[in-house]
Amino acid sequence: MWIAPRALWATALAVALAAPSAACGDDDDDGGGGGDGGDGQTTSDAGAGDAGGDGGGADAGPGADGGAGETIALPGDAVYPEGVTSLADGTIFVGSAAQGTIFRVPPGATSPESEAFAEGGDNGLVNTLGLYADEARGTLWACSSDLAGTSGIAPGLKAFDLATGEPTGSFDLPGGGICNDIAIDAAGNVYVTDSAAPRILTLPAGGAALESWVEDDRFGGEGFNLNGIEVDGDAVYTVKFNTGDMFRIPIGEKGAPGVVLAVALERPLESPDGLRREDDGTFIVVEGVGRLTRVALSGAAQQLTTLRGDLNGPTTATIVGDGAWVVEGQIVHFSDPTTGPPDLPFQLVRVPLP
Repeated sequence: MWIAPRALWATALAVALAAPSAACGDDDDDGGGGGDGGDGQTTSDAGAGDAGGDGGGADAGPGADGGAGETIALPGDAVYPEGVTSLADGTIFVGSAAQGTIFRVPPGATSPESEAFAEGGDNGLVNTLGLYADEARGTLWACSSDLAGTSGIAPGLKAFDLATGEPTGSFDLPGGGICNDIAIDAAGNVYVTDSAAPRILTLPAGGAALESWVEDDRFGGEGFNLNGIEVDGDAVYTVKFNTGDMFRIPIGEKGAPGVVLAVALERPLESPDGLRREDDGTFIVVEGVGRLTRVALSGAAQQLTTLRGDLNGPTTATIVGDGAWVVEGQIVHFSDPTTGPPDLPFQLVRVPLP
């Protein structure tokens, strides 16, 4: 069922408002986070991170640094960051859901470059959500959607030159919707979740337009639907924000989708957003209630482990070395001023990956 983006956004916020205070940013700590995150929170250094795809971008590989301390602070009091991705050298890109801006953070830095990688309005950016850095093809992919429905600009997948930030392509979602998150397979096919319709779209490698890849009634419903997406070998994984479900879709011959399978989890995920691949069958999921969770899948067996549970309105994460940089988006304050102001500065928080 199609629902107006503005109504979807309001529903998503209603879920966030029902979450514990750590997710809503109501604590008194400057910069949020609700505490120190426990022992072992050290500077990111050489680790065993892989360069596989993830729901918001390619993860940095072994030896990447990505930040000199525990946090990366973003400028301004109205950024409301959402998507994040990284390069093999530890460079991090993070996008603003409120302003559309995309920031670039050099390896080892604790704040972005003074000049933004892309500004809101560039290449039609409105509200920037998922990001994916495709180093093999020199492209930064970004999902842009008009969450308020007032700009007149169609939601779409945006492409930028990874080195210069120059626009290199723009692909509208057919029929509209909410372009939420991005993944890429080994052949260069791009997959996009639509949170407003029960579908995953694809941009075939070298293609000129987005097209529906798979549709399933289980992807739809009231509120904000499919969110994070990831490719693991010959399958696509995705999570559904409003129900906590996780799905697996095999990639068949010539890229055709196989039968959609619901992953049997020991508990539903709570407001799942970003989805990142660690190793074959192992993922991290950002749960909007303030958690970063590891999901280990092995045949019929699966295990969920909380890696940190006091994050301040987290949205997505990217893996750099032996840690995950989690975006504390505090999005609830963006669309519902009655929740009060956000904790400043907006930031990314490093969570070790044991």
